[in-house]
Amino acid sequence: MNQHEFNHYMVAILNGMENKVGEDATGSTMKQHSRWAYKECVKLFKDYDGNIKRWLNGRPCIIRNNDTQRIIEVEIGNDLEALYYFLIFCFKRNNHQKINDDFLNYLAYIISRSTNKSWDEC
Repeated sequence: MNQHEFNHYMVAILNGMENKVGEDATGSTMKQHSRWAYKECVKLFKDYDGNIKRWLNGRPCIIRNNDTQRIIEVEIGNDLEALYYFLIFCFKRNNHQKINDDFLNYLAYIISRSTNKSWDEC
C-alpha cells in the first residue's frame, strides 16, 4: 500500500469514528467503510501490536523488541505520513527485512516533526 492509498483508508477510518449520525443509511455505511478500512490496514501492515488503534486513540505507538519482547513507546503526532512510515518500519522489523539508514533517518525526522508543536503544515 502506498502512502496515498493509506491516506484514503485513514480518512475513511476517521470519518467513521467522527460520524455522529444515528443509524441512518449514511452513518451506517460510513461506519462499515471505516471498519473495513481499519481491518485492511491492520492486515496489510500486520499491525499485531495495535499501533493504528493506539494512534487513533491518542496513545503512543509501540515497538516490541523481537528478542526480549521489551516494549518501547513512540509518540507520533497528528501526522499520517509519520504513522505510515512508522507502520512500514514495524512491518519490516517484524518480517526481518533490511532497514537502511536513510529510511531510519527520515523516520526519525518525520516522527520528530509530528510531535513538534511549532510545526505548521499547510
